[in-house]
Amino acid sequence: MHVLAQNPSDTMSASDSEGGVPLIEAEFDPAAPSKKRKREAEPEAAKDNKKAAKKARRKEKKKAKGKEIDEDDLDPALGVNHAFERLDKQLLADYVNARTRLYGKELSSVELEDRFLPGMDLVPSGVGAC
Repeated sequence: MHVLAQNPSDTMSASDSEGGVPLIEAEFDPAAPSKKRKREAEPEAAKDNKKAAKKARRKEKKKAKGKEIDEDDLDPALGVNHAFERLDKQLLADYVNARTRLYGKELSSVELEDRFLPGMDLVPSGVGAC
């Protein structure tokens, strides 16, 4: 089937299809310089310095943030933190196991396993115990 163009400007000659006049006009000037900043060439030492400074800022920010401690939980006379009284069995077992793992570095994995507390074996005691 052959379609006839009604308007002579609707047809495209062989020279147009090979790179003649563009059908859509560009809305920007391709010859204009880019407004983007060029990346500066930095020596490796400067990059390491920036990384170290960023790490130090992050560490200081984390330290400054800290954790809120309820002063009512601390008993300086006895040297006891009463916040442990509110922990459930599993949380208390996890805390003790983490401390055992942290301070028992000289122990083998079998010895550490022997010292771990299962959460279900803990029995509540103290002031609020039933």
